[in-house]
Amino acid sequence: MLSKADMKACLAGESTPTVPAYLFWFDGKFAEKNAAEVDHIRKRYTNDFLQCGPTLEKRAADPEMEPGESTDD
Repeated sequence: MLSKADMKACLAGESTPTVPAYLFWFDGKFAEKNAAEVDHIRKRYTNDFLQCGPTLEKRAADPEMEPGESTDD
C-alpha cells in the first residue's frame, strides 16, 4: 500500500513510485468458484485505497418481457 504522502502526491499530479490501484473487485460467483486463487491474490497484493458504499445482497427477479422489449436498471 502506498504511503499517505505518495497518495497525496499522485492526486496532485506529482511523480510517485507506482500508480495507486484498486485491484480486486471480483464477481461473487467467480470468487466462490475460485476461492483459493482469489484468497492467494488478495494476500499477495494490496489495494492502495478503500471503497465504501452499499452492497446488493438480493436481486429482484428479472421482469417478464415481450419480444423486443428491454429494461434498464
